[in-house]
Amino acid sequence: MKTRFVFSGFVAALLVIVVVWWCFRTADQQRYEDPAQNIQWLTAGTPEKQVDRAYSSLVAAGPTAFPALIKNLENKLPADDRFQRAVVEIRPDGSRHPYTPTVGNVCFDILQLQIEGSWPKSMAAYSVVTIQWIREHASQTLTELQEIALAEALRRAKAKGDERAVEFFEKRRGEVRR
Repeated sequence: MKTRFVFSGFVAALLVIVVVWWCFRTADQQRYEDPAQNIQWLTAGTPEKQVDRAYSSLVAAGPTAFPALIKNLENKLPADDRFQRAVVEIRPDGSRHPYTPTVGNVCFDILQLQIEGSWPKSMAAYSVVTIQWIREHASQTLTELQEIALAEALRRAKAKGDERAVEFFEKRRGEVRR
């Protein structure tokens, strides 16, 4: 009888631990399901792990996060340093200033990544995604956005006679259509 009581006490304790772990795990998952909150966690001063998790959650959310990302394209809050792209920003007047990424820059980068994918640097000149382009096409599905962007990039590459780029965009278009 004593062995049975000890065993059932152990099982009950284990069950309590699993339930508590599940509750905290579910709460943590829900914390990162809100795109607006994740965008706020991209700011400078946010703990590193939280920035990483927020960014990953926004990318993983795909089109679900688009409305919040589009809404924050003009967000001028400084973003975490990990989003640094350039050392110096050259302003229209020719003056040089340290580049400080903004939350809006990061939101744009996530949208561009979702729409165009990860292109080699040699194809960057064919990118069609801009803030204005995103706003003009905001009602389209992700697949439609990808197809429109690739069709325009392919048109530009053909007009320029860049066979390597034409081959790249045709291959990419085939991947999107699958």
